[in-house]
Amino acid sequence: MTPPPSPTLALVVGRFLPLHLGHTFLLATARQRHDELLVAIRLTSNDMVAGEVRRRWVEQATGRGARVEGILEDRALTAGPEDAARWARRLEGRIPAAWRGHRRVMVAGDAHAAPLAAALGAGFELVDRGKIPVSGTMIRAAPLAHRRFLPPAVQAYLDAHGGQFTALPRGAGARLCLPSCREAIEKSGARSAGSRHRWTGSGRIIPTTRRPHRHRHPAPLRPGNRKKARSCRGCLPSERRWWSVVFFLFTRVTSRCYAALRASALHPA
Repeated sequence: MTPPPSPTLALVVGRFLPLHLGHTFLLATARQRHDELLVAIRLTSNDMVAGEVRRRWVEQATGRGARVEGILEDRALTAGPEDAARWARRLEGRIPAAWRGHRRVMVAGDAHAAPLAAALGAGFELVDRGKIPVSGTMIRAAPLAHRRFLPPAVQAYLDAHGGQFTALPRGAGARLCLPSCREAIEKSGARSAGSRHRWTGSGRIIPTTRRPHRHRHPAPLRPGNRKKARSCRGCLPSERRWWSVVFFLFTRVTSRCYAALRASALHPA
């Protein structure tokens, strides 16, 4: 009796910056042909769209049941032959234990992921996206000219940001913060120097610093669902740094003047 074929796990790696119809066609093809789907979003320190936003886009495109992970890596997959082995190790650690026995297939729209498939010992499946002649580079260069290639959620994001994908502060795309939190900070006039939240890949937002600042989160957006979280603990560095320097200088000058007056009173000329 012939044993049943083992289930297959489709692996898709990309930046999704932004998600476009070529990506959605690739993800839909992977879901249709294989039993499980793992999507790895490459995060860098200078991304134009926050990783949490891209994760939601990919989850809407894949539907329920797929697993979406974020991998912080500034070096591209095609930067060198040694990068495929490093990516393979990092991607191996993101595969759930329940899927370890599945036969793995790397699904991509071009041949750049073939070395990664070989390093993982997985099959390689090339999907023809010829009917959707668009790429993330083309969209980032001229977003409005390629707006028709964007899903509705990405179009809404583009419209809300003035028709362009503006660059985030360095580090904001990797250490994630909820977009509504970042917008609240920008509206309050706080100086932005990069987000201090990181994304675990499972959707949880974890603060990486305990330095608070003034703006408040709405109740559903408080990190970790803390009951008495009065401020976001570290989405951005403290905006009060400038007056802390002024206060320090003031106290130093005051203390020295007081010391001089006291010395003159104790030892008059």
